[in-house]
Amino acid sequence: MAFGTAGLRAAMGVGFALIKDMTIIQSKQGMYKYLARSFPDFGSRGIVVGYDTRALEAIGCYSERLSRLTAAGMLCKDIPVFLFSTYVPTEFFLMPYAVKRLGVAADVMVTASHNPKEDNGCKVSDFCFSFYQGHLSPRMDNSTHTCLYFLYF
Repeated sequence: MAFGTAGLRAAMGVGFALIKDMTIIQSKQGMYKYLARSFPDFGSRGIVVGYDTRALEAIGCYSERLSRLTAAGMLCKDIPVFLFSTYVPTEFFLMPYAVKRLGVAADVMVTASHNPKEDNGCKVSDFCFSFYQGHLSPRMDNSTHTCLYFLYF
């Protein structure tokens, strides 16, 4: 499983290093730890969650389902969640706008972006994202420290 531009990406499927329900649940535990430590007001600000139309019907792996699992994981920790009611076609414009407009600490976009249709993943960005023109803010770079938090298994 690759930790690349703003998050995780891998093929969807059943197996240790593939995107599936358990991978999303476990990585969001790490995301929660990271955001709770990085934002003292995370519990009141929350996150916004979006998704695209990717799906691997054979195993029931849909971006919408993975976004709902992400939201459920945060709600279990009493973190406010704004979940889009339909797919988000362009995460690079709508998601940063939602972060700024809603005042949330971060966004999660379930997508593999331009990668093969068999892939899926989660892109995560914090409130500073929109000020860095599509690049991760220094706080959310892909350092080993951040990777370990997001890959909390």
